[in-house]
Amino acid sequence: MEIQDQQLKLFDLVTPNLNFTLQALLEQIPEAIAEILIYFSPDCLQFAMQAVAETFEGDSLLMVRGTFAAEHQQFTLPRSARC
Repeated sequence: MEIQDQQLKLFDLVTPNLNFTLQALLEQIPEAIAEILIYFSPDCLQFAMQAVAETFEGDSLLMVRGTFAAEHQQFTLPRSARC
């Protein structure tokens, strides 16, 4: 999570229970939030959102669990796997 100029960036949620609303999450943050950027599938947040494509400049990061066959090589994800 990162907050700058009333913009909240949510990179991930780690919790044993994802049964809460985005509003309930925002109520736990004391800063004023005018815009929210979510970098994961927001299905669990029970909120109507508009998806906007974002292109990252330079080196992008990908978190992988286990070994990654394409490490240190250029690769692309299929369109169906992109947010």
